[in-house]
Amino acid sequence: MSCIDQTYPNCEILVIDDCSTDKSYEVAQKFHRHIRLFKTDVNRGYSHAKNMGIREAKGEFIVFIDADDMLLTDSVEIRMKKFESNPKIDLVHAQAWRWRKIKGKWQKDGFRKKAKIHAQTVAIRRSVFKKYGLFYERLRSKADKEMWVRLGIHPDYKLPKLIKPLKIKKHVALYRKHFF
Repeated sequence: MSCIDQTYPNCEILVIDDCSTDKSYEVAQKFHRHIRLFKTDVNRGYSHAKNMGIREAKGEFIVFIDADDMLLTDSVEIRMKKFESNPKIDLVHAQAWRWRKIKGKWQKDGFRKKAKIHAQTVAIRRSVFKKYGLFYERLRSKADKEMWVRLGIHPDYKLPKLIKPLKIKKHVALYRKHFF
């Protein structure tokens, strides 16, 4: 529950359980006074869960994190400071450390020329979703990549940027490398 330990004082935390089997809903219930809990009746995929969170959120900014990810304690604060100092920015993204389960240690995810935009490193104005739409729910995976392409900020595509993004050269999150 790295989202509870954030140094940024004004965080609204929502947990969307999309029929997970890892007991994350039960764990989140222990922190119920700090978070708002939602549970779906059938698994509809992570895009549906993210969209549900966007619709239920009350704040101006959205930060995503999945059950197998972790935010560094100053993750939200770093990104919110960028929004405060750059009021025209619509999205801030940064770097992440990758968890390699096989080796059992954290490894730096290189800051490459065409580095990935990891969803857990993104903070985005909620108004962006109102203007350009939510995550595409028919995609069972890679819906975040589709969103970055749609917004014109995916590093592999030369598209006109619809929003004003800002990249931070700092690690703000940890994610697990999925092997499928």
